[in-house]
Amino acid sequence: MKYYPLDIENMKGNKDVDGLIQAAKKGDFDIRKNAIKALGEIGDPKAVDVLVEAMPSEETAIEAIAALGEIGGEDAILALISGLGSSGRFSTLYHLHISYVLKNHKEQSIPHLLKFFSLYEDESYMKLPKENQGLSRKQSLRLRGGIAFALGVIEDIRAEEALLVALDDNDQNIRKASIYAVGQIKSKKAVEPLITALKSKKREIREAAAYALGDIKDKRAIKPLAEALRDKKKQVRSETKKALEKIGTQDALKAIESV
Repeated sequence: MKYYPLDIENMKGNKDVDGLIQAAKKGDFDIRKNAIKALGEIGDPKAVDVLVEAMPSEETAIEAIAALGEIGGEDAILALISGLGSSGRFSTLYHLHISYVLKNHKEQSIPHLLKFFSLYEDESYMKLPKENQGLSRKQSLRLRGGIAFALGVIEDIRAEEALLVALDDNDQNIRKASIYAVGQIKSKKAVEPLITALKSKKREIREAAAYALGDIKDKRAIKPLAEALRDKKKQVRSETKKALEKIGTQDALKAIESV
């Protein structure tokens, strides 16, 4: 069956969810996008499954994420969380969109995010929503990194303890995402671990730690950041200078001038 724009408008007006679901599956590019948008506007939970199917597609991912956010409810929230494990050239963009949608539903999403983030540790496997059961270790690590990213975007202090634990995670991507996240939630408890991270052997970890310390703006970081201005890597030195500028005290600015 061929669908036309007027068909989508009529189905939306009649709240024909079944018809829109079929159009979201079988229509051309524009029809699928418009059908997905219409399903979000109607807000019927029956549409969650087809929206989950649409999320991995580059053509319809953003619309599907937004529609799931409009529908809300536990199934939609779990589906969005599962999307944080996606990979590919646009994965960071998708994760950002998902994170902002989850932020709009943070009272419902935070408990699930923290549960999934904390359950997967070492060699054990995370207990995931049905659609994510059977993930490989690599996929599960990627999902946990995406959750850390989302917790930073949401900026809720309830994530602090879980993120502090993850600062020592064995996986570098999870560790780096958690470093940025504790900065975004302005965790004072993270200052000392971040100062330690400034001496990491990994350039990306040192760079992330400097960035996070700049976000937190704690005076305890001034001296360690001043020392990091002499880091052998240009990226770390640049991020350290920005961090001291963010802190902005006389001592912090003096440290920059002294190099």
